Amino acid sequence: MSDLQCPVTFYVRSPRTAGADDEADERLPVADDEVRIALVYAAPTRALAAERLAESLGCAVRVEDSLDDEVLPALHELADLHRGESVVVLPAAEVPTRSAFPWVRVRIDGDGTSIAPLTDGQPG
Repeated sequence: MSDLQCPVTFYVRSPRTAGADDEADERLPVADDEVRIALVYAAPTRALAAERLAESLGCAVRVEDSLDDEVLPALHELADLHRGESVVVLPAAEVPTRSAFPWVRVRIDGDGTSIAPLTDGQPG
C-alpha cells in the first residue's frame, strides 16, 4: 500500500453467527446524509446480501475473493483504490476487534489503521 494522504473509510459488517437468519437486516448504521458509499465489496459467500445492500445504497457491488481470508490484509490491498471514499465491506471472516457490534469502521491512511465499532450510526 502506498502512503495514503486521504483516508479510505471501510464500513465492515461481520458475518452472521451460526444459526442467524440470512435474511436479517444488513442496513448500514450511518445516516444517508452523513456518508456517501462509493461501492460495496463482498466475499463470494455474501454476494446476495451485498447486492441487496448496494441496491439500497444506490451503488455498485463487487465480489472480491480476497475477502474470504483475513480481512485487514484484504482491506489494505483495496485501500489504494478508494482514497477519500467510503466503502462497505461484507467479508467472510471477522475483523479482529473486541467489539460485540456487527459493524465496525476501519480507516486506513498514511498514519496507519484505526478500527471503531458502530452502533446506531455512532462510532464507539
